Amino acid sequence: MVCHNLPIHVCYQLENVYIAGIIPGPQEPSYYFLNHVLQPLVDDLVHCWSPGLRLTRTALHTFGCLVRCAVVLLVCDLPAARKTAGLAGLGRAHGKFCSFCQQDSADFKNTDTSTWQRRSWQEHLSIAKMWKDAETENIRQRIYDTFGIRWTELLRLPYWDPTRFVVVEAMHNFFLGDLQHHCRNIFG
Repeated sequence: MVCHNLPIHVCYQLENVYIAGIIPGPQEPSYYFLNHVLQPLVDDLVHCWSPGLRLTRTALHTFGCLVRCAVVLLVCDLPAARKTAGLAGLGRAHGKFCSFCQQDSADFKNTDTSTWQRRSWQEHLSIAKMWKDAETENIRQRIYDTFGIRWTELLRLPYWDPTRFVVVEAMHNFFLGDLQHHCRNIFG
């Protein structure tokens, strides 16, 4: 994690980067393990958002100030982004392949973005809560298979919107060829 209130030439220096955790490999972590890893971080971030942190003194505020912290973007590869955001992986039965819109795999060739219906934060949160509150694993699985959504610890952050805050980072998008593969093999 980095603080984007710092100048860009400073925020990525090692002393200003916070490593929230390292997930051991070599296999991809399960959904449940990932939420377990996120829980302590989200606990801290919830407190850092509200009520915030009171700093007793800073260089500009000799009598201290209140600061708030927020996670605005989730930047990772596509499988990790979907899992961390509570979305099903690509190829699941529900047919929704996009993290941002309701495009269905049956309407895959529609490239007119003006006809694409955006995903709704409220709807996503409602379905995720329904999944979380389900009484049995079978009911959870039906909800997940139908909507491709389940609870993620990040949804405890009152401002976090998985329909807007998920970004596939440049290394996978450009350098490893995800964008090229997507354009050539998926869009055709």
